[in-house]
Amino acid sequence: MAPASAVCVAYGGDFFALLVPREDADGAVRVVRNILKKLEAPFWIEKAPIQVEARFGIVAYPVHGDDADTLLRRVDVAQHLAQGLPARFVVYSPNGTTTAFVI
Repeated sequence: MAPASAVCVAYGGDFFALLVPREDADGAVRVVRNILKKLEAPFWIEKAPIQVEARFGIVAYPVHGDDADTLLRRVDVAQHLAQGLPARFVVYSPNGTTTAFVI
């Protein structure tokens, strides 16, 4: 799913942060696409299928910010944009435009 160097942390409620060292935004997009591909099939618990959906906001250090607070604010913006669109993930853009992807 994600590289062995990736770290996933709970970020409140049903939000999680996936930190992928040494990847730019394009690398993060590849990781997210891989995760979404894995989530297409339901998980089975006993005899019950569980379908998981996910939306992602993507930012890259230092392009989108050079400190944790800035990056977290900007990933929050991108993630919320992904929630309101048919897109499965959005790459943050400082000029107000977004790159949204439907998978």
